[in-house]
Amino acid sequence: PKYMLFKGTTTDNQIVVVSSYTQPFISFVTDLSSNPVSGIKVGFSISTYPAGSSGHELTKAEDITDSKGKAETQLKLGDIPAEYGVTVRCEACIPSSVTFTCCGKLPNDDFKQFDVRWATHTYDNTNKTIKELGCIITSLATLINYYINEYDLNITTTNPLLLNRYAKENSYYTPGGKVKWDVVQKISNDQISFVEIVDVSTITPVITAEDLIKEINKDLFDRKPVVLKIKGFNAPSHFVLAVGKCRTKYIISDPGSGQRFLYDPYDK
Repeated sequence: PKYMLFKGTTTDNQIVVVSSYTQPFISFVTDLSSNPVSGIKVGFSISTYPAGSSGHELTKAEDITDSKGKAETQLKLGDIPAEYGVTVRCEACIPSSVTFTCCGKLPNDDFKQFDVRWATHTYDNTNKTIKELGCIITSLATLINYYINEYDLNITTTNPLLLNRYAKENSYYTPGGKVKWDVVQKISNDQISFVEIVDVSTITPVITAEDLIKEINKDLFDRKPVVLKIKGFNAPSHFVLAVGKCRTKYIISDPGSGQRFLYDPYDK
């Protein structure tokens, strides 16, 4: 007799910190009348992982369905913040396999510019607050702390309030309130270099969006988060921090929202 194999609904499409375990990937086996079937052998394999990733492994390579027809495993992600897939196989089932996906992200703070600890403080010497105009300084604080924690740099952790104050006191803002892009390098005692990708329209030969995406992906796959300047939602532009990749979208630490988590660079 053939059985039916399907995925549990709460464990797919997870976003997990690299080198950490996922929540269980749960699959069920039933008969053709949707009654659970116990004692069916189910196999698991890592079917998708980023090139060059290391450290990924499963807690189980196979399982036997219990009285509820359930079989499960967990994935420990590798060290690259991108997409991983776990395929479940049951030879006696239709379909004979299903695949779960999850995506890795770098471990990072997730500072918000609307945090009450600094939201109402004046951004630089403007008449705006960090809540209104502080997306870049908030993203930079997240970036700096990532490097401090990941590479044990001999500098002090920061937050948007401290970084805004430090930037003002050391003239790291332009007269219009824009961050001078060498701010990260100076604040980190030259431990972190910062390279701005200039406007593609000024480059000959022209750099395409695909070229820029390749550069962003290269940094992420080297475990380096990337500050992105994107189209603004309530402003001409907005700064976010890319900390992972999920298919064609980026997992971002968005200082302006607690909800936008995936960013599509091709979104119009």
